[in-house]
Amino acid sequence: DGGGETAGFEPSGCVVANDISPRRCYFLVRRCAALGAATQALMVTNHHAQWFPNPEVPLFDVASRTKRRESKSLPEAASRYPEGAFDRIICDVPCSGDGTLRKNPQIWNEWRPEFAIGLHALQLRIALRGVALLKVGGYMVYSTCSFNPVENEAVVAALVEKCGGAVEIVDASDRVRGLRRRAGMTTWKVLTAEDEGAMTEWKTFEDTRREGATISPGLRRAFARSVFPPKASGVTKLGKRIKGPPLERCMRLVPHDQDMGGFFATLLRKVGPIPGPPPRRG
Repeated sequence: DGGGETAGFEPSGCVVANDISPRRCYFLVRRCAALGAATQALMVTNHHAQWFPNPEVPLFDVASRTKRRESKSLPEAASRYPEGAFDRIICDVPCSGDGTLRKNPQIWNEWRPEFAIGLHALQLRIALRGVALLKVGGYMVYSTCSFNPVENEAVVAALVEKCGGAVEIVDASDRVRGLRRRAGMTTWKVLTAEDEGAMTEWKTFEDTRREGATISPGLRRAFARSVFPPKASGVTKLGKRIKGPPLERCMRLVPHDQDMGGFFATLLRKVGPIPGPPPRRG
């Protein structure tokens, strides 16, 4: 009956579904409209995910109605690092999509390894914004439909590092016991295929910057240090103990394990507020 079972039900929260594509937003609204009252607590938005606004931050100083950019004394919620507003977030970022090869065979002719390098920075910005919008104690799933670790484990490792201990990778193995999955990668190769399809392996970020490197200017600009594997756990020559992020807790789903598409997913928990920059001296 289009949602009759939910008659009289008052939701305690809401679901916000955001997409950068107006077309996909329109299709989502059309599909959900058929559910009637079951989607009374659904909001569909069309916005750049990396700049998605925090609903807890007012646009105006409530007392003076002064715009944030013009106000010198703002409420605590309007600080540079305000508290998050969401309990749960699914951060499904744009990716190269090579995990969809079974249903999109044309990707075989279009795919190149450097696609991941070009998307890495955007994926990290979206993930960082997702964590900023998350409440302390809340959970976020970072996911792609890609196999490339540059879009997957590299983004997760950079996210954990940049959040300065505010985010941890959760071992979700007990939550999806029936799901056939593979552990996340802790090391990987960074490859490009600009030279007529011949693969070039880049060992370090510095290699991409050296004079004479066979790399186009555009791709050189797209390279970031975070696309390379983080330092592994162990002890350095000076006796300093380092501990890399537990990337093995990430989940990789490959098509031939369960007759499905390829996916990557990681469950993250925000364990504290994101640390801001150090205070200015003087």
